[in-house]
Amino acid sequence: MGRKAAADRAGMGEGRPLRPGHRSIPPISLGRRGSDGRARQPRPAPPAAGPGRRVPAGAVAAGRAAAGRRRVGVARLGLPALSRLQGVPVQGVLRGVLRRGLQDAAGRVVRHRQGGRARHLPQLGPPDPAADLRRLPVRPRPPAGLTPVCRHLGYLGPAVPLADLLLAPPHSLLRQSYAPQDMRHGGTINADGFGAGWFAPGEKAPVRYRRAVPMWTDSGFASLAAATRATAVVAAARSATVGMPVVETASAPFAEGSWLFSHNGVVRGWPDSVSLLAQRLPVTDLITLDAPTDAALLWALVRHRLRAGQDPVDAIEAVMLEVAAAAPDSRLNLLLGNDELLVATAWWHSLWVRPGPGAVTVASEPIDDDPAWVAVPDHSIVFASKTTVDIRPLDPGRQEP
Repeated sequence: MGRKAAADRAGMGEGRPLRPGHRSIPPISLGRRGSDGRARQPRPAPPAAGPGRRVPAGAVAAGRAAAGRRRVGVARLGLPALSRLQGVPVQGVLRGVLRRGLQDAAGRVVRHRQGGRARHLPQLGPPDPAADLRRLPVRPRPPAGLTPVCRHLGYLGPAVPLADLLLAPPHSLLRQSYAPQDMRHGGTINADGFGAGWFAPGEKAPVRYRRAVPMWTDSGFASLAAATRATAVVAAARSATVGMPVVETASAPFAEGSWLFSHNGVVRGWPDSVSLLAQRLPVTDLITLDAPTDAALLWALVRHRLRAGQDPVDAIEAVMLEVAAAAPDSRLNLLLGNDELLVATAWWHSLWVRPGPGAVTVASEPIDDDPAWVAVPDHSIVFASKTTVDIRPLDPGRQEP
């Protein structure tokens, strides 16, 4: 078979476009093959010897060695022999190679971050979409013993600039995204996305902003938050659970009607451990989840109860205890809020509340050194309005694993 025929079989004939609207590319020369079936690169020609010029003795050997290094480099990339590409879409092969390379590089970035050496943290500006390996398609597995942990915050009170809650405080949610102080049971950083939902003064429906990038990379949100005033807020910085996608729709808060929801923790044994609970939901709720994540399912379970008219505090408590029973050792700090109420649970992770005159803030960690902050006991539920805060135990007899 001639070279042109072989190239045509690989979908790369001269003048033949890869797909409609794409430019054609010249045929690839398959070259000669060795006994192992691998395509061999042609040997570089030695420098021409002109009149009065001698070819250095090592020039030919050096050229052959360079060609050998090029062949080794291709082999290290994992490219199959060109002879195996006949009838195979080359774009798919190359895409697979590049994907493996990016995943390896992304894993190195994550290990670097988990080692506490995140030198990129001082950056504040939009990421480079072409080179930003922090935006991973799927969360890789962390070192043994580490559990991804998120940070979230809820606020009710007088209208304040959004930046005064999320960006400006000395230990704001922005800072907690890259330098948290109380990440129990593992985790060192929350860089897999963020989001905020808020109520503008006089409004009964929330506005929501979500991204699948680290919070500190989004300078656009900093400008928005400085110009936005809110009377109620639910916001979160995400650290994705192992194997779950890092996409915008997986970032909290989840929303429906006036409700905003966030989950800080992990459902153990996902998804098998909670499959029976999921079967209670309408099929349409399952196939329209915001994302294939444990947090999105928790929101669907809570939302189903809210739609049925159940009290918000009872709905959060019931879902949390059901999931804790179905998936032991799960970490279930839930946060539900609207423009009148905040409901939050402390279940293996830190939670603080700060009551104030006509205002209340609930957060994974205190955002400043105000002495009014109170640590919520583990295995407790908090429900608060602008004027009252109540804390009660959820399951005081349970012991931490």
